[in-house]
Amino acid sequence: MKPQIGFSLLILAGAIIFLTAPAMAINATWTYSQKGAQIGSVALSANGEQIAAGAGKIWIFTRDGKLLSKMPYGNFIAMTPDGSTMVAAYFSRVCFFEKNSPAAAGSSLMKEVWETDLDRNIHSLALSGTGRIIVLSTDGGGVYFYGSDGTPLGYNQTYASVVSASKYGDLIAGISQQGLATYYNDGAVRGDFDLSIGIDPGNMAMTSSGNMLFFNMDQMVRSVYPENGTYIWQQRATGSVNSIAITPAGTHIVFGTDNGHIDHFDTTGNLTWSYNANPENHLNAQVTSVAISDNGGYIIAGTNDGQILALDPTGKLQWSNLTPDHIKHVAVSADGSMAVASGDETIYAFSRIPILAPRVSSVTLKSTTPRITSAPELTATETPQAESSVEAGATSAEPTPYSVILTPQGSPVAPGIVLVAILIMILAGRRT
Repeated sequence: MKPQIGFSLLILAGAIIFLTAPAMAINATWTYSQKGAQIGSVALSANGEQIAAGAGKIWIFTRDGKLLSKMPYGNFIAMTPDGSTMVAAYFSRVCFFEKNSPAAAGSSLMKEVWETDLDRNIHSLALSGTGRIIVLSTDGGGVYFYGSDGTPLGYNQTYASVVSASKYGDLIAGISQQGLATYYNDGAVRGDFDLSIGIDPGNMAMTSSGNMLFFNMDQMVRSVYPENGTYIWQQRATGSVNSIAITPAGTHIVFGTDNGHIDHFDTTGNLTWSYNANPENHLNAQVTSVAISDNGGYIIAGTNDGQILALDPTGKLQWSNLTPDHIKHVAVSADGSMAVASGDETIYAFSRIPILAPRVSSVTLKSTTPRITSAPELTATETPQAESSVEAGATSAEPTPYSVILTPQGSPVAPGIVLVAILIMILAGRRT
């Protein structure tokens, strides 16, 4: 009997180590670096075939990491889901691009159509899902509205710290400490609501149809009906919010916080789970950016201490990549097939994202009851769904779409668990 007991204990020890092992780390499919660059944003087309990064000039890549061009100018960029149009802001300048079709071999996928200069620097921009309407808010100024042909559609002097637009541009929102303002696409005020905000929100996201929007006030997160300014719900995230990402219908809402958490709320305001990317409470390890695929199947997050993380809809870690960088921006294609992150001067791309068996669980939270109000009648409904020369830079590519690193990065097995497993093995040896 003793050998059987010893064998059973060995099996138990092995199971403890296996079940608590971290999710696999993976290599980037490719990276691109330029010394001294300051990358302000990244964007992807829905299928991941077109990648753009704003770094003074706009870097345009193919899915496999081929740099097609660097076009002037842009730090903040937005792209339509089909990749047909893109808008970029660079200080006070706004540039509008369309797909260069048919593109000559080796040429850029995009071409500049028009550009203009505003009287103040741009700090927030929005592009409607169809690419027809461009909205720009300026430092200490108002909000500008343009058509895709460069025609000025209107101007509103109301200041907005963040702006957002619905898919068809029929509802536009701007928010500040003064409250929420909604506009028609000619700049005329549609609604003006005092939400008792008190501070300028730094993040806001709107559903594709424009029937809901989400924003934060430090740690407080809120959902609002923009048609009438009524709160749907308001809750607290686990920390002060740095970034917001939602699915087109608003069924998944994700926040990245300054204490290193990735929080997931459902459409009724329940905090369904929170993943702790900073279990050791390191300083400056905040989640700086989050992104989510259209069906909610992939959640990508970047942290200030260099982590790039992929989670599934239940908050379980699928894979990770640890860089020596400060990750500032992340993006994922609508179909979930491509993810991109940017550090100080480097782009990290992950193609054909693998789904690995999850071994690291998020913290599952008991649902709380948010304050919910009844929905107003809305007319719109939401259906869930899914030529410049190239300058010197350094691109590195892996021989395969992705490769699994056998050594875990950034998520070691807890020392206490390992110690327990060793003690069990010692006990098993004595019994044998």
